[in-house]
Amino acid sequence: MSKAKTVYPPQREVRKVLVTIPADQVEMIDNCAKAIGMSRSSFLQVYFDTYAEQVMNFTEGWLANIGYYHKKMQENKALEEAKRVAEGLGARTMVAKQGRKTDE
Repeated sequence: MSKAKTVYPPQREVRKVLVTIPADQVEMIDNCAKAIGMSRSSFLQVYFDTYAEQVMNFTEGWLANIGYYHKKMQENKALEEAKRVAEGLGARTMVAKQGRKTDE
């Protein structure tokens, strides 16, 4: 004869945080939580636990995109600096050529 055992997940540390989101999103979260018979907090805990991997993938993708644009901005900044230096060298070269005395 088998006996049913109830298994509970390990207790995790819980921390309250203030999150500011638009009122329509709060209403949507509340409606979803109510539809499955949960509180807002419980619903969000389950939601984030379920989609933790997607949250990480989203964050990694966001950082990769920011890294791409940051790299492009750095390259553009370096090109602008090189352009300024080249223009400065060209101007100094022209002044030096005009200031030279010729033997003729």
